[in-house]
Amino acid sequence: MNSTLSVEKQRETELLKKFNSIYPYFKQFSPKLNATSPESLPSDLTKIDKTKVFSVPGLKLVVKNICADLNCFYIYDNELGFEIIQEKELEKLKISKEELHKIAMSNYRKLISKKLNIQSNSDAFWFILDGNLEASLILVDEIWEQIEELLKEDIVVCVPSRDVILATGKSKTKVIEDFSEKAKEILLNGDHTLSKNWFIRENKEWKVFKKIID
Repeated sequence: MNSTLSVEKQRETELLKKFNSIYPYFKQFSPKLNATSPESLPSDLTKIDKTKVFSVPGLKLVVKNICADLNCFYIYDNELGFEIIQEKELEKLKISKEELHKIAMSNYRKLISKKLNIQSNSDAFWFILDGNLEASLILVDEIWEQIEELLKEDIVVCVPSRDVILATGKSKTKVIEDFSEKAKEILLNGDHTLSKNWFIRENKEWKVFKKIID
């Protein structure tokens, strides 16, 4: 009897550990701008060409589209690094996609309450978190509500990579033009590239404001 209780307790502990490690995570859903169409993953993984993009048959990741090319995935942040959560994992956790999102956001808010560093000048705001999850700030309404109050207008946001996010007012054309040039460089030559659009927040929803690059 004690052995059975011990096993159940261990399962509960492991499940709680899993729940506490879930975060929202943004990445490109499609190949890089200069990539060719995905090929099937080769059977011999030692022969993978790292310059190519490969498809994995049967792989179904949990994804929530926020707007255009902004796609939110979900990860376990564990001792092995980031593990992107697949749909079949929801059955094991016995939760829905909506519940997964709520859990991820709860954990994320705890993280940003401890680590988020917001920097600004009179025209723009930029954010430093951990080098991996900055883009997920797009999901935190209270941040954008506060910035809207400070700027006294609708805000626009640029997220060219998962660790770069900048916000400014929609009327700040010089800021938008200047940062668009930096964003183009990131999108064409950077690592972990993300969105090729500026987004505007209207009625608590994100919409495409303008393109950075085609």
